Parts: sequence; C-alpha cells; structure tokens
Amino acid sequence: MSVALAGVKSRPWAQPSSRPVIDAPSLSVVPAPAPRRGFTLCVLTCAVLFIGALLLSFYLNTRMVQGAYEMEAIKVTLSTVQIEEETLAARAAEATSAQGLRSQATALGMVPATGLRHIDLDAGTVSTATK
Repeated sequence: MSVALAGVKSRPWAQPSSRPVIDAPSLSVVPAPAPRRGFTLCVLTCAVLFIGALLLSFYLNTRMVQGAYEMEAIKVTLSTVQIEEETLAARAAEATSAQGLRSQATALGMVPATGLRHIDLDAGTVSTATK
C-alpha cells in the first residue's frame, strides 16, 4: 500500500488549510412569552367553523337524497303517463281505421249509401253520380 501512495504527488489544493476561529456569540435564556388572551376565542371560533362545516355537509347530503327521491317519483309518474299515452294512441288508431269507423257508424244507426249525389254550389243544383 505504501508503494501505491508513493506514486501519488501531493496536491496543494487537497491539503487542509487553517481556518480562522470565530468566537461563538453569547447565548442567554429567554423567558417564555406570556399566554395570550385570545387563545380561548381562537379555539371557540375554530370549533364553531368546524361544527358549521359539518352541519352544512349534512344539510347538503340530505338535500341531495331528497332530490334523488323526487327524481325517482317523477320517473315513475313519467313512465305511467307514457303507458297511458301509448294506450290512448292505440285506441285512437283503432277508432280511426276503416273497420273502426264502420262499426261506430253502425252503432249510431247509419247504413251504407245506395246512391251518391253531388251538390254544385255555384249552379245551385243536385246531381246524381253516373258510373
């Protein structure tokens, strides 16, 4: 190992240099600060803010749940109304069909026409249809 160190030249920047000694500043014991009068008010304010935030979150949560129940009730009502609308549309389509009109006319006592006549309003005449 001494052989390995013998080949290394000393480097001037690698050698320790003496540094000046600085005297330590004088330290003294400082008394603890007197308790502040606003500590109780600060704790009370923090407690009120915490309880207020908690109550606000409970209130908002309750309103959201209530809104969900209202939305569900509206969906049920909408579904019922859609079923009624589909039923009425089917009944209206059945009533306006040719077969439905014929059965309604028969129920009212109407009979099919045997001869057709046309009224000409300009001439003021009634004419029979010719085939």
